[in-house]
Amino acid sequence: EGLPYSQNNPIPELLGAFSYSLDIFKSTFSKFKCINPVKGKIPDSLPNNDKNMYDFVHLDLDLYEGTKSSLEHFYPRLKKRGIIQIDDYNNHPWTGVNDAINEFLSQLEYEDYFFTTLPLGGAFLIKLSGQ
Repeated sequence: EGLPYSQNNPIPELLGAFSYSLDIFKSTFSKFKCINPVKGKIPDSLPNNDKNMYDFVHLDLDLYEGTKSSLEHFYPRLKKRGIIQIDDYNNHPWTGVNDAINEFLSQLEYEDYFFTTLPLGGAFLIKLSGQ
């Protein structure tokens, strides 16, 4: 459905941009049985009782709200040494991503994670504790 409304959107003209047909997506990737597209915002479109444990999660949500809620949803479900790759960290004008990540990390114990940035934007968050 494209980029959702956000009071933190640095480029309001992009509201609704990047939309794509779910049917075309499913058709394009139908031979990959490991891909299961779910329509909707994260985490609202995902089950609350999700018992999955993740090795790798890629976030490319551009905005504060989506990034923060995704970290809150996926990080507790991340396996020990699991990785969350975050697009748009230190990538102007998407400063809401930085705000969401910095706020989220401030709630964690420093020894429980490793966080590193990429030179051209983006970052990796690695969970060091847990199962």
